[in-house]
Amino acid sequence: MEYIYSNQNYQNNKHLYMYTKIQGAEFLDAFFSERQIAIDSMKKYNLEHLNGSSANVLSNMPIRAFPAMLVKMRIDELVILFISEKMPYVQMVPYLEFIVSRFEATRKIYDRYNLNLQRLSNSNECSFATYSKFSFLLSEVARVHDQKKYVFLNCLLKINDFLIFHLPFMNYAKQGEALHFLYKSLMNEKKILCDKLVENESSLVGA
Repeated sequence: MEYIYSNQNYQNNKHLYMYTKIQGAEFLDAFFSERQIAIDSMKKYNLEHLNGSSANVLSNMPIRAFPAMLVKMRIDELVILFISEKMPYVQMVPYLEFIVSRFEATRKIYDRYNLNLQRLSNSNECSFATYSKFSFLLSEVARVHDQKKYVFLNCLLKINDFLIFHLPFMNYAKQGEALHFLYKSLMNEKKILCDKLVENESSLVGA
């Protein structure tokens, strides 16, 4: 069986995830196999082993004062705030819910929004690098936020399918930072899903 969802551009096929068949263990095998191929292709871009932590990767990016976040949002800034621990993940949840709702509605994420669920006039669709950073942020929060875990995971799976679809067109030499965050996101995604499978198996054994 082939995992088809990262072989098509989600933005061009908005019905891709509708009426998905339940395909059981074969589907999961195909999914994890496809994800592992992507992970293996990016291992050397896990910059944490090469150039320090994720915080160092982003250390040169400018950031505005925190109160400005209450008026406008920039995806890159949310990631920096999270990694630098200047904004606890629980405070990020409303922002993430908002961005996830926009992605589910439009199949796109833009780099700037106001708090009326509207993209700003000077905003653009996020680059591959910014999608990767948002994917990482979403995966980090989904790991620890039980209440919204599956809302965020549902969106995360789609974004990562979308990013993996674009991997063959990437210049790996120029996209090291983006690949670093996508790699870490895929590792988080894998852990969340494996933990859930183990939990489900344990509940069945105990039944």
